[in-house]
Order: sequence, then structure tokens, then C-alpha cells
Amino acid sequence: MPAYKALFTFALKYTAPCSLSTPAHIDVVSPPQSHIKAARVEPVVTEGRLTGFSVTATYDSPALEHVDAGSSGDTIIVLLRGDRSSAYLSPAYEISKYLLLPLLYQLSALTIQPYIYWNVLESLGPHVGPVTWILPDGSRRPQIDGLLPSSAMPTIVDSGACAIEAQHFTTLEDIFNGRNQGAPLWRGLLADAHRARNVGLREVVIHAATALDVGVQPWLPPGEKTDMRVFRGELGKTPDLRLSDQPLFLTIARLWFSRHSIVHRGRADLFEDNPQRGAASLGPLQPQHTEAFLAAVPKAIAFIELNPP
Repeated sequence: MPAYKALFTFALKYTAPCSLSTPAHIDVVSPPQSHIKAARVEPVVTEGRLTGFSVTATYDSPALEHVDAGSSGDTIIVLLRGDRSSAYLSPAYEISKYLLLPLLYQLSALTIQPYIYWNVLESLGPHVGPVTWILPDGSRRPQIDGLLPSSAMPTIVDSGACAIEAQHFTTLEDIFNGRNQGAPLWRGLLADAHRARNVGLREVVIHAATALDVGVQPWLPPGEKTDMRVFRGELGKTPDLRLSDQPLFLTIARLWFSRHSIVHRGRADLFEDNPQRGAASLGPLQPQHTEAFLAAVPKAIAFIELNPP
């Protein structure tokens, strides 16, 4: 298969103290984009501070080809051929989205240096250097000039989102004048869960499960806590959700018990029952799972509001 390598540099928004005494690097095999075979990230340290990273991404797929452009032939477009069209590969964007962004988030958490992480996709251009392609024959070509794509995420169908209406501005006025406490807390947490899709699957699950917990808890009898009993019809007058909407029940169960796995076992796996009681994993969490969780939370809370215990 034809292999292409893309080389570029990435600069941090703010430099960070760094005590590396020997060269270091991170090798990632098979990032989420299927046509990326591997990526190497090497920290760039200047006078005791981390200033950025040097990145080498290897693209390896039979669907890749390149095109020379310009009269001198010194620029290149790499295409990913699909059934109907071709896509212009942008390593700086792809690697930033799927590797550097979560890398910055994890590094910020490991070092408790919050300013290391920011949503780089909102202002990627100033932070990435020119991309150089290494072709299968070993020759080097600069990437064709062009604007980086903007950040984009797949739309979640039936997510509970609504258009802005006049009543929202009435509510906002009441909030700022002390007549309203603001949007229900669970809705803010759910919005955080949506934003966390640019951070990691674990973070989406934690925010979404917390939103579910906070949205359901006020409806429960004193002394009870949110868990799957309320959806199984085992608390008060709330009916068994399995009888009216089995798919929704299953999705909520997967959210709830996958959160258990993350919190109590440190594993981002999919579960339909409590892993602490020996339930088997259904496999690693995938983006489609978390997208289903995000759509299910407002429906589950609405079910409890309509059928309080």
C-alpha cells in the first residue's frame, strides 16, 4: 500500500514548565481516522518550557493517491478516494482533532496546569506550521496552500435541542433580575456533555450520567438516590420503562453502568449491567454509543417528570 508521511509543528497557546532531560516522544498506532496508520508526537522544549510539538503522521491505505499542482510541481494534494468523491486530507486538522486535543487535555489533567488545554480547533491556523509530505518514493513536497477546515461534529438526531424563542429572552430577563434561578442544572451539565465530545468519550459519559442523576434526583422520595431502580418501576408509582420504551431503557442502562466502569474500574467500556457485580463488557466505548446517550438523557428525565415516584 502507498504510505505517505505528513510532518508539521504545533505551538502551544501558553508555554508550560517542563523538566525533560532526555528526548521523549509519543507513538500512537491506528488513531480513530482509519487511513492514518500511526502518529509520532515529540515535545519541543525551549529553555525549560514546553512550547509545542513536532508531529509525524503516517497515512497508509490503498485508497490514497497524490496530485502535483502548480507549474513547478512543488505542491501536493493527497486524496482519499471514496465511492463517489475524493477528500483533501488535512493532517494538521485531523491530528489536532483526534490526537493533540485529547493529548493536551490529558497533559493538563496529569500536571494540573489548566492553561495547557484549550479548544485549539477554534483557532487552529496560528498554531500549526506548514505541512510537508514525504511521498512513497521518499521525496518531500510541501502541502498545497489552503484554509484549514473549521471544527465540525456529526449532528445528533433527536437530541432535544430547540430553536431560540421569545420566551427564552423573557426567562433570561427574569434570571438577571433575580426572578428566576436559571436553566435547570441538568441541562447545563448535558450541554457540557455535548461539548466534551471534543475531549473524550469518558468525559461525555461522566457529564451525561451526572446530568441524568441531577435531573432525576429531585423527583425521588426522601432518602432515595438515582439508580436504575426508578426506571425498572421499583420506586413509588413510576412505571417500568422497559414496558413502554425498551430501547430507551437499554440506552440509559448502558450510560449508567458504563459510568460505573469509568469511575470504579477506570475502563471506558460499554456495560448493560453493573460491572461491580460481575457483568461482562460489551466492548470499548465508541462515539456512536455516547451520541445515543446524549439523545437519551432528556427523554429519560422527561419520563420521570411525567411519572414521578
